[in-house]
Amino acid sequence: MFQYCISSTLTPLEGAPAPDACILTLLTSEELEQRPRTPGVEQTLCHTPASRSAHVCKAESHRNYLCGTIVTPRHTRGQAPITFGYLLAPGRIILCDDTGVAHTMIQRLSREDPQRESGIGSFFYEFLELLIAKDLHHLQELEDKLNQLEDAALAGELEDFNPRMTALRKELIGWIRYYTQMDDMICEFQENENEYFSEHELRM
Repeated sequence: MFQYCISSTLTPLEGAPAPDACILTLLTSEELEQRPRTPGVEQTLCHTPASRSAHVCKAESHRNYLCGTIVTPRHTRGQAPITFGYLLAPGRIILCDDTGVAHTMIQRLSREDPQRESGIGSFFYEFLELLIAKDLHHLQELEDKLNQLEDAALAGELEDFNPRMTALRKELIGWIRYYTQMDDMICEFQENENEYFSEHELRM
C-alpha cells in the first residue's frame, strides 16, 4: 500500500495526515480485502471496488462517496488486463490496482508536474489524461493496418484477409466500447451530485 499527499506537490505520506489534507491511497485487491488502517477513509474503504472484479468503466454516486471501475483495452507486458477500482470521498482518493500501472503513473505525474493544483478532481483529471495519452497514436496504427489490409486485398496479394480483418474489427470494437463507457463515466462526474469537484475541475 502507498499513500500520497495531494497538494501543490504529490509527495509520499509520512506519518498521520493533517485533518484537512487531501490523501491518495493506492492498494491492491488483496490489500483491500484485508481492510488496512487508512485514517480518514475507514468508513468508506469497504466500498472501493476491487481491481480484479472490474468488468466495465463506470461511476456510481452515493451519499458519502463516488466509486467505480476503469477497464482499459490495454494489457501489461505480461498480458495482465489493466483495470482499476476507485473511490472518491471528501479529501480522499483510493485507487485499487493489481498490476503496478497506477503506481508507475503516479510516480510519473509527480516527476512531470511537480507544481500542480490541489484537489481530488484535479488529480483525477491528470490521472485520466495520462491514461489515454497514447491512445490516439495506437488508434492511428490500427487505421494504418486496416488500410494496408484493404490495399493488399484489392491487389490480390492477401489470402488470409478475413481472419486478419476479423481480429482488427474485434480490437476496434473493444476501443469503441471503452470510450463509450468512459464518456458515460465522465458524464456522471459532471453531474457532481456530491459537489466534490469545483467548477474549474468540472471544466477540466
